[in-house]
Amino acid sequence: IEWLAFHYVRMPLRRLIVCLDTNKIQSKPPYHILSRYNSLMNITIWNDTDLALTSLTNTNTNTTTTLDLHRIRQSRCLQQCLFSLKEENQKWISTHDVDEFIMMNPSFQFKK
Repeated sequence: IEWLAFHYVRMPLRRLIVCLDTNKIQSKPPYHILSRYNSLMNITIWNDTDLALTSLTNTNTNTTTTLDLHRIRQSRCLQQCLFSLKEENQKWISTHDVDEFIMMNPSFQFKK
């Protein structure tokens, strides 16, 4: 929750694409957190089906490790994000994991 609030106020974040890692053990997906911001920003949530990864995640092979799947998922997510945001004519983008923050110069002000 703090991550979204921080970037919503400081950036200002108004467009967000979230790629769910279905291999991570989560108590529940982050829908309850993201839903708080639905009226404030455009949020898209992608899973393995959206990223065309179901064939990889459904196969039980010894050759594809969990780390391999993570790297493939992350690469596909970033690629799809860039394509989608380009189609939306976004002026600038930032890609980062939820444990990474962008720190702004406190004296900097965005032009409206």
